Amino acid sequence: MTRETPDREKPIKERGLYASHGDAPTLGAYLSSLLHLLSFPAVLVIAVVGHLLEFYPYPGIIPVMIGLFIGEIVIVGAVMHVAS
Repeated sequence: MTRETPDREKPIKERGLYASHGDAPTLGAYLSSLLHLLSFPAVLVIAVVGHLLEFYPYPGIIPVMIGLFIGEIVIVGAVMHVAS
């Protein structure tokens, strides 16, 4: 005989932690994670190297980082638009 009492509702965090859809990770998923992990350090290094090569003065590092982040978002958005 089946139980007629309902189970407790699991919180969202618990549902997310134990969720599994059974699909294997794709190359796109790995690349997306890699981009997410490396984007800030890469932008920081590029901005500082640009300053060290005297392309702009020290106060220009932050505006250059912001521009690189915006450029990265535009490029990734365009690639995702074309790929999907």
